[in-house]
Amino acid sequence: SAEVYLPGGRAPRPGEPLRNPALAATWKRLLAETAGAGDREARIDAAREVWRSGFIAEALVRQARRPTLDTSGAHRTGTLTAADLAGWSARYEDPVTYDWNGWTLCKAGPWSQGPAFLQQLALLPPEPPVHGSADYVHLLIENCKLAMADREAWYGDAADVPLETLLGDAYNAGRRALVGERASYELRPGSPDGREPRLSAHACR
Repeated sequence: SAEVYLPGGRAPRPGEPLRNPALAATWKRLLAETAGAGDREARIDAAREVWRSGFIAEALVRQARRPTLDTSGAHRTGTLTAADLAGWSARYEDPVTYDWNGWTLCKAGPWSQGPAFLQQLALLPPEPPVHGSADYVHLLIENCKLAMADREAWYGDAADVPLETLLGDAYNAGRRALVGERASYELRPGSPDGREPRLSAHACR
């Protein structure tokens, strides 16, 4: 990483170009190998196949086999195999959307933290404070805390995530009312549809 991001042993200066020849070569080869696959969707599918079983997969497996320093202080190899990569494929899914100020914003599903960013928009009042003011910054930060608390309690891989409520006007109006004049230091998930929030021990630390 240092070879790429600290060229010459120092961080790049503001405005100084940062070169990553290996990544550029990867994109060029990927485009070249998928150029004749057909239309746009066919080329995307071909590129996904290269990631799963082509030269990129081979590079990932080679890297996994290299002993690498981990957080324990020891050098260990990874466990990723070619079969792991070839046997798994990301699925296509519709995005989670939220309409705000004439824009439709899209995020990945609740298996990611994407909808929490949409909820931060849903938490904004119809007339927010003056942009850049202390009240405006305070509101954004407190709204972020509320959305992230809901993320900890409700978002995940489970299918039954109450997204419609979490992004709904009524629910977020109630959540917005929790924002006071002072910053909150509490983790305060809500109770969409009357459900009791459940938090991991890690989130409660």
